[in-house]
Amino acid sequence: MIIAALLLIALGARLYDLRADPPAYFADSSQDVTTDGAYLTFHARNLVLFGQADLFDYHTWAAFKYSIVSGTAYLVFSLFGVSRITSGLVGVLLGFGALTVFLIVLARGTGRRATVFCAVFLCLNFLMWVYGRLPFSENGLMLIASLVFAVYMFRFDRAWGKLLVGLLIAAAGMFGKSFGFLLIFGPVAAILAGSRRERLRNILLVVVPAIVLVAVVQLTLYRDQSFFSFLWEHGAGEHGAPHGFTSVPAFFESLIAFGRKGLHGYAPVASVLAGLMLVVLLLQPKGKGALNRTELFMVPWLIGSIALMSPFNYLPLRYQFILIIPMAILAGQILDRWQTIKVGGIRKLSWWRMAALVLLLWYLIHYLFVHPFNADVRFPDYYRTIWYSAPAAAVFALVLLIALRKRTVALPARFGSAVIVTALAATIAVDGLSYYRWYRSKSYTIDEAAADLATIVPPQAVVSGQYGPALAVSSTLRSFPYFLTSDMDATAETFRRYPVTHVAVSGSTWDGYCAAAPSLKQVPIIARYWLRDSPVFVVRIASLFGNATAAALPPTDFERAVEFRSAQQSDSARLYLDRFLNRHPDCKQALMQSFELAFQSDPARHARQVIEKLVSTYPTDFVALYMAASYFHWLAKKESAVSYEKVAQDYLAKAIRQSPENKENLNNMYEFNPPDAPVIR
Repeated sequence: MIIAALLLIALGARLYDLRADPPAYFADSSQDVTTDGAYLTFHARNLVLFGQADLFDYHTWAAFKYSIVSGTAYLVFSLFGVSRITSGLVGVLLGFGALTVFLIVLARGTGRRATVFCAVFLCLNFLMWVYGRLPFSENGLMLIASLVFAVYMFRFDRAWGKLLVGLLIAAAGMFGKSFGFLLIFGPVAAILAGSRRERLRNILLVVVPAIVLVAVVQLTLYRDQSFFSFLWEHGAGEHGAPHGFTSVPAFFESLIAFGRKGLHGYAPVASVLAGLMLVVLLLQPKGKGALNRTELFMVPWLIGSIALMSPFNYLPLRYQFILIIPMAILAGQILDRWQTIKVGGIRKLSWWRMAALVLLLWYLIHYLFVHPFNADVRFPDYYRTIWYSAPAAAVFALVLLIALRKRTVALPARFGSAVIVTALAATIAVDGLSYYRWYRSKSYTIDEAAADLATIVPPQAVVSGQYGPALAVSSTLRSFPYFLTSDMDATAETFRRYPVTHVAVSGSTWDGYCAAAPSLKQVPIIARYWLRDSPVFVVRIASLFGNATAAALPPTDFERAVEFRSAQQSDSARLYLDRFLNRHPDCKQALMQSFELAFQSDPARHARQVIEKLVSTYPTDFVALYMAASYFHWLAKKESAVSYEKVAQDYLAKAIRQSPENKENLNNMYEFNPPDAPVIR
């Protein structure tokens, strides 16, 4: 019942308010939680809305097209329509399905008490919740991984079970995420721990079907496009030669730096307990060192993934979060067995045990004592901090092995209950605080911007750029999945070939393009959104690159208003903007533009009407709240009215609550900027 209750909590949390933004300033402000889900469901959306997956015969993202996420998205979109909510539902179905399978298998294979502990770490984890509400390929991988684990636990002793495990591992890599291939370490470790006579046969039973499925998928689906060249290009080609492969010291630097993005910070208790469990397994008494079936799967999966993924330069947090599963399971195992665990009696100081223990302690000491004080240090300087804890790890490992060579020590059993209660309470507190912080500053900037964009650009528009698909997902706008690069020649060639009319990119990215091509500075930015924690510009480029189809698209009244305002023709701008607002009275961008124009012509009456309309329509948008604060602050000075200043301070407090990281900037702008000064630059 406890496990079922925890699963219901996990499901309810995932389904709650799917329209809301993911947390702001999350994972070093990575924008993948804003942008990447739309790319992964791009082909399914096109197929449901337009009847074909590739609208422009652009095959760069073929791996996304043939993923389990895309297939699931097609079913969900066909049944419930296309929106950000149904897009999030794809992630919920895959991620929650995986959690359910893992816990059912654990309950049958390792016992209910240990499974309850695992369920607390998995079902309540904030990181699993954030990514579990998004249609990420890692959720698809997680579901297939749970099936691999189920077959491994209950049918791996049979030949067909080994064959099925191999096929599922290949499917995890080809249809989930490429590092799904690393699931093979667990089954291979189990085979190596078994009978010597049948090792080769059993390994072939796993490996051969996996290779066959990979070859079949490559030849039938990808044909002349190489799946593995796609992986290398996106995993290494775009981010430089992997640091960990450049030298032996660099490998260890990358290895210890693996969790720097926050993996352990979002699962601190499970991480420490899993690390302690690995130490215990290394220090088992002679004759007691054999891993059980669950450990034989989870330990190689965890260690193999860290060792082989860490050398690459690009390792966002979403690539790592799935490893919370083996960490949580190992953490649950050590809590379950706390009162019976003994270490020591090693007898022989083998080199492999020494090396493994040094590496493990090095990793643990770094994240417990070094990383917290260097978390903000940037690469490559961060690599220097890796070496601070190496001597301590070597000395500690040697002392432990010598001290426990002939002596057996039990963990303090009398503290077992206290350890369990403390571990579970700390986990609930850490994750609960993260949930509360998100809930308190919950906003809807992505969904509001998507609804906004559908009104301010023509229905025939084609929106590209990093944010293009994300802003088109809730409407019938077409998007073109292209990440603009600093190579302006390549970008210009792409836009000459394909009928892209608008791009949606971060403000800093657009500033970089303008620096590379100064003529772009003359192009009006038709919309400025603040999405979660970043300014995003929407720019009309229809006539810039020579594509006749794009250039023929007429602008909307809103776009004309922006062009006239950019040309300092306020009367014409106001004419077109009023015409647009008659049809779309709640458009956020139009209301913001209208306020700025009204402040110039009728600041006391019309501007107040517009700003009050803006904040009543968008009560969680911190930009709108700040604009209201700035306006009433100005009005209080103009009218010498304390009541207006109280209103201003109230709006400012709400703006800061929505974006506490911007508190200093908001306070400074509040004191010095006029109300019509742009908030998003």
